[in-house]
Amino acid sequence: LICAIGGDRTMNIEMSGGLIYEIINADEEWVHGDGSKLQSGTKVILPRGTEIIDNAKIDFKGGKPKVWEERQQQPRKILITGSSGYVGQHLLASIAFQGIGGKTDSNQGTTYEIFLAYNALPTFEDDLILLLEHKKLHPSIAKIRSISNIDFSNSEYIQKLQNAGASSFDAIVHLAALSSPGFCENNASDAWKVNCPIDLLSFGAPIIYLSTDQVYEGTKSYYQEDTDETLPVNVYGRTKLAFERVLLGSNVLLSEEELGGNSTSDTGQYMPDTKSIPSPNPRSTILRSSLILGGPTPLKDGCRKGSF
Repeated sequence: LICAIGGDRTMNIEMSGGLIYEIINADEEWVHGDGSKLQSGTKVILPRGTEIIDNAKIDFKGGKPKVWEERQQQPRKILITGSSGYVGQHLLASIAFQGIGGKTDSNQGTTYEIFLAYNALPTFEDDLILLLEHKKLHPSIAKIRSISNIDFSNSEYIQKLQNAGASSFDAIVHLAALSSPGFCENNASDAWKVNCPIDLLSFGAPIIYLSTDQVYEGTKSYYQEDTDETLPVNVYGRTKLAFERVLLGSNVLLSEEELGGNSTSDTGQYMPDTKSIPSPNPRSTILRSSLILGGPTPLKDGCRKGSF
């Protein structure tokens, strides 16, 4: 079917169903795929494979254009835990000013509401306001909210997130952690609660989880995920590995060998029972980091180790 459009047209956005065109000056020859005429200002979705012949003709390749009805889309809600930490601050600044996906973002027209959860960094709120005052937010960022006093060692943190107006999320980036191996050895119970937060799964959202290379024994200078076996030798490594297994839906979080190690403070008594763990979102992602190096924090007064 060759359809004469006679008049100007502009391409607005590319969608999964095809291209959306707005008819600016429709003349009497512009017809819908079913033969009906379209008025100026109408937006249509062109079928995939449609070819523009010239400024006056479109080849639909046997398909039919559909009238596109614009709907008010609610912003997608993204939770970032540990927002006051080093990685959290760099991530929030990147999202705030560059958006999600940057130039390669295929979700054109999608907006986001970002929830920045943190525990106890006194300068975080004022520094965040100062940062956002001096630069324009990316068009895709509808709102940025901060939520203070989110302590993962306290079971009430889920209720606090919900009370902040976040009853559900479309994605969670879990950066909050007790990352000092020595502190974790002496506070195994808290380390398990913070580093293996199974209650986060109750939101049903995919979780991007920042893990660690301390899930390995540490006797080699380089490890390959596909071939090297995990064998954490401290509480910190065990808690991080356990939550990896939670996100993978494993029935066994740690083997007896992985629970061995050198620790005397943790023999698995704080490890959650797999029977009580909600099913993870299959789109969750695990990132194992080693040393994290970079420039100064985007917030003026920086961050404090352990503040998450």
